Amino acid sequence: MIDSTASKSLSKIIAQSVDPAVAGPVFVRSDIPEGPVAFTPTRQYYCDGRLLAYEITDAQIFWTLLRHAKAEHGDHGATVLLPAVEYFRNRRLFVSHDGMAVFALGNMEDTRGYLSSVCKSPKYPGSMTQLLRLAIQEGANHLFCFDTYLTAYYRRLGFRPVCRVSFEMFGEPRDWNREAYRGYGPAGKAGCPDVNYFCYDPCQPLSCAAHPVDGLLGSTDIPYASSLQQAKDILKGEVQRVSALQ
Repeated sequence: MIDSTASKSLSKIIAQSVDPAVAGPVFVRSDIPEGPVAFTPTRQYYCDGRLLAYEITDAQIFWTLLRHAKAEHGDHGATVLLPAVEYFRNRRLFVSHDGMAVFALGNMEDTRGYLSSVCKSPKYPGSMTQLLRLAIQEGANHLFCFDTYLTAYYRRLGFRPVCRVSFEMFGEPRDWNREAYRGYGPAGKAGCPDVNYFCYDPCQPLSCAAHPVDGLLGSTDIPYASSLQQAKDILKGEVQRVSALQ
């Protein structure tokens, strides 16, 4: 069960800086061809006394872990985009304690708070919820995702959809299999779900976040933006408005 709001238990996640000169490398994912993958974290995060995640700076390592986690979902990994390694060089990069789950946070003026590249391997033994609470604790306040079961999931974490664009307008990922996603999409467009843009809103009504996570339900209450740029502008305005209220 996912909590109604992500604010619960945030205080239980503790950050601890790591001195690279003292700490040795961490080895993860010995089960993949490139494994074991080694990195030296800059921070460690603990939840209830147990190691939850690392923060790293190596974009190539992060990309490798993301690529494998995504690939292990087969056709259903297409909702996770895999940009070039360079995309991650100016982002904060987070890896679960075992390297099987990852997410990235924008760290520049124009990307700060942008949560992306959220993915976990089917082998990951834990829930992604605690990692996403960590993301929120570290400043995640907006994202976009395909209108699949993810819409209800992010709503329960406190993210509020503010607009959407059509599948065609966003652009079909190269590895997309419409048959794999035929349970999603507006009427007459099976396999082509819209893309929803979310703003984290800790003060949103609980009724928005408390619906069961039903993977077969899409969203009909989210207004369409007329272009990708308008969607970004609407999202930016909502993020600024919510931030001003806090």
